[in-house]
Amino acid sequence: MAAFALRSSAAAGATFVAWRQLYMGLHGEHRIRVRADFELGLSGQEGFKVMSDPCLLDETTPWWFHVVIRDGGRDAIGRLAGLVEQTSRASSSSSSSVAPPAVEVATAVVDPELQISYWIFFGRFVPIPWTSSVAPVSLEQGWCRLTYRQAFGPYRAFEHTHWVRDAWEIEQRSCAGGAAAVAAAPEARGSSEAAEGPRSPRCLVKDTIVATVLGEPVLDFAAAVLLKQILRCRGDCLTRRFGGRVLSVREEA
Repeated sequence: MAAFALRSSAAAGATFVAWRQLYMGLHGEHRIRVRADFELGLSGQEGFKVMSDPCLLDETTPWWFHVVIRDGGRDAIGRLAGLVEQTSRASSSSSSSVAPPAVEVATAVVDPELQISYWIFFGRFVPIPWTSSVAPVSLEQGWCRLTYRQAFGPYRAFEHTHWVRDAWEIEQRSCAGGAAAVAAAPEARGSSEAAEGPRSPRCLVKDTIVATVLGEPVLDFAAAVLLKQILRCRGDCLTRRFGGRVLSVREEA
């Protein structure tokens, strides 16, 4: 019986390897793209800091996905917080004008040696070492961006990106003509703001993952199901804590 099970396992493994090689030879490497969109009741700067904090990972993921930051990670998190603060300040400067600039230039802060190491537990019992490289932390077209790329872990490739932008800034820029007119008349702007009253802070978040387990679609399908659950749980937890709502969680083509 044991020999039969061993031969069956070997045959299944060989079949999978042959299928993977055939698929990649015909179609190239398969990738899954999973995305969650949600609003948070925070300013763009504060929202970016929240989304960029690795210490919030464990409390905002499902019960079966446990994240423990390994030794030395605290120093890396401190360095990451400094990069995030720089980008947040740049975002604040770029949004201080109501009218959009003629040209928006991407600014990036990169620390090529910045890596954060974790233990990932599936079901809280199976530990998997995982190391993420952090780059870039950037400001692109008004969106603050932070990308984690797997340096070591269970995936063939894994890239997780947070995009955050102040929602009021988007609304202002979508009405650039009217905003420019208001900007040209400060007394009118002041009376308008007084009439409307203070606005509650609100930011938009795009949480995206592009990944592949082994470069073929079978395992990627299973991974996409789990990743959508993780992003959904993260959005639900953050909106409960800071206010807001989850707009959508989906797999993109």
